[in-house]
Amino acid sequence: MGVLDSLPQPELMAIGDSIYNGVRSLSINNELSQLSAPSLVAEGLGIRRRFACPDYGRPMLIDFEKYVHMLPDVGGIKADILDNFRYWLPAPAPRSGLPVFDNLSIASTVYRDLIERTAETAEVELHAMNAGQIDDADGVIARLAGLYFALNTRFVLNPRGLDELMGKTAVEIAAIRRPKALLVNIGSNDGLYAMAFDARADIRYANARPALRDLVDALAALPAETEIYFNGLVLPSTVSNLMPVDYYATNNRPPEGGYYAEYENAFSLGSYGTISAAQMAVLDQDVAEHNAYTLDYIRSKNQARFHFVDVAAVLKRLNAKHEPDTPTNGLRMADRKRFTNTILEAAPFPFPAFRSGGLQSLDGMHLSTLGYGVLAQSVLDAMGSGRRLNLEGVYQRDTLLQQMPRIWSVALWLWLDIRRARLLDQPDPAAAGHEEAAVAGLMDAAAKFKID
Repeated sequence: MGVLDSLPQPELMAIGDSIYNGVRSLSINNELSQLSAPSLVAEGLGIRRRFACPDYGRPMLIDFEKYVHMLPDVGGIKADILDNFRYWLPAPAPRSGLPVFDNLSIASTVYRDLIERTAETAEVELHAMNAGQIDDADGVIARLAGLYFALNTRFVLNPRGLDELMGKTAVEIAAIRRPKALLVNIGSNDGLYAMAFDARADIRYANARPALRDLVDALAALPAETEIYFNGLVLPSTVSNLMPVDYYATNNRPPEGGYYAEYENAFSLGSYGTISAAQMAVLDQDVAEHNAYTLDYIRSKNQARFHFVDVAAVLKRLNAKHEPDTPTNGLRMADRKRFTNTILEAAPFPFPAFRSGGLQSLDGMHLSTLGYGVLAQSVLDAMGSGRRLNLEGVYQRDTLLQQMPRIWSVALWLWLDIRRARLLDQPDPAAAGHEEAAVAGLMDAAAKFKID
């Protein structure tokens, strides 16, 4: 009998990408893992102590929020990245000693990864990158995205390096463990990430449908007692990162159901890009059609245990970016701060550090902890649990919103100006001074690192 066969049947498991991994502001660490959306679902169900999330001993290579606070110490930031890499390279066991986690979600995952990617394939990738020969921060940064994906995959899918788990995918592990409920969040990296983070108007989901079908087929073959909750995708226009080019045009919102004339990727680790109103309408329609296709294909399995979670509808109700403020399209917390789907902004001294936005984190793509609470509540509703998550309590544990880095009031807009200038071949604002150069240095290093 293997280790997995000897474990009790889990009440809840989760598989998917960075949204279920718990990534916030490009980063994943133990604190964020324990506050991931699946963890909050377990909390809402009253089973949190019986739901095992990856317990990261150190941040997985990068800790972006910490680094923003560290600016302009780029040397210290690079040293920390190297320390993190040296910790993860030898495959340390989790502090919990667990042989397997209940949350198997891994940032950067696409549909097909859930049925093909294993700890073994991650080891092959590390060998191909000559990971064992890297001895300085620049070497890590040059391979950051690949190293991150491989190291995180190896840890999440096989935390103790057991032979019996080396060749097992996330779906195969779920099949062996037979959870009573399986949460699935996947598909953003098959199109939405490029649309909203890189401002790509040419992306279409039709290319991802064969992989989607293969994944749904594999899920349909899971043990019959497993209830499956499959999240849909949000519409690109509702993602915080795509903001009107005239940012303060949000004070003059478009007609109901309409779009701004032009959007820009307010934050990105790549180049500056824009999307017109007509292009945005096409992207929204493409994602909506893909959600409908996903639901239809799930229904074709004739399995009542499949449940589609309409996450797009949730964010459309919270779409303050395109609507005048109402009591229902934002979240007002006990401290009177209001959180919406606009880009997260800090305010300069002497004003309170938080200014606006806040349902998504510094990168404009991944949710804040409060945002993950909203997502978790939508899943709880789909489960028919009748449980209400204490969003005020979730907000109090959101260290980003509670301790907004004041330098973000400058860094976000300076980096936007730098990206615009580079695209238009204009004088680089990074040449203007020490602080500007430091911001550019951090972002240029991070540009090699796309957690999607």
